[in-house]
Amino acid sequence: MLEAIKNRKSVRQYEAQDIDETLFQKVRDCVNTAKVLYNDIGLRIEVVQDGTKIHQVMNGFLGSYGKVKSPHYLVVISETKEGYHENVGYTMEEIVLGMTALGLGTCWIGGFFDRELIKRVISMAAGEKAVVIIAFGYEKRGMWGEAVRNFAGFAKRKMIEEIAFHQELGKNINEFLEQNPLWQEILACVRLAPSAVNLQPWRMIFKEDRIDLYAKSNISVKSSEDTKMHRIDLGIAMKHLEIACQAYDIPGVFKRQEHDLIQGHEYISSFKLLKR
Repeated sequence: MLEAIKNRKSVRQYEAQDIDETLFQKVRDCVNTAKVLYNDIGLRIEVVQDGTKIHQVMNGFLGSYGKVKSPHYLVVISETKEGYHENVGYTMEEIVLGMTALGLGTCWIGGFFDRELIKRVISMAAGEKAVVIIAFGYEKRGMWGEAVRNFAGFAKRKMIEEIAFHQELGKNINEFLEQNPLWQEILACVRLAPSAVNLQPWRMIFKEDRIDLYAKSNISVKSSEDTKMHRIDLGIAMKHLEIACQAYDIPGVFKRQEHDLIQGHEYISSFKLLKR
């Protein structure tokens, strides 16, 4: 999965051809085995093999990004309980990275589709919401997609010292990283987590036996009706943190803890470090 983290990119143009059935079954396997963050929040993932059913509900991306048309989609439907955003982000990033490992292109579509029209394609019960759509398929090679990525600044990432701190928000982490270089590698993986229009809202505070995770408040994409969409990005970053820690044999679990109240930031969870 570390290689998938390093290789994954947002793909906005796809070949029209369907992926073959053997590969499609592997996608279904990724969906069926993905781990959730919160077991008490209902979450289901509808695999839409015929992408034309989804094209009619796409409103298009902001500016010049254009509509993202792929041959296949995943529609992610969740109960709207507290924590559902990060639950979606955490679960779906595992699937996205799995598809990346299979050689497929993917694109997160969050605030840019008509959630009422989607009900014509996917039935939903009361209390359920279509949260995100994942486009996937074979990437269409060429200059256009790369030009859009460069124009939109998708390659720009915050420095580690802008997203991670030691003991308290704002306290530089570099000395800690010099003494604990393995965490430099782990945070490099977190730094690669995708986020809506590259907002990168996650902030991590390293304590003695845990890492507290916060989201910068009220920075969701302005065109979205959901003011907490940025918490999906926190879930994605949490999955990157977990994968990297597992790869470097650092055991831990996500669990809410007593925490500091920080103005302008929402506490999400903590990564509790376990003894080996």
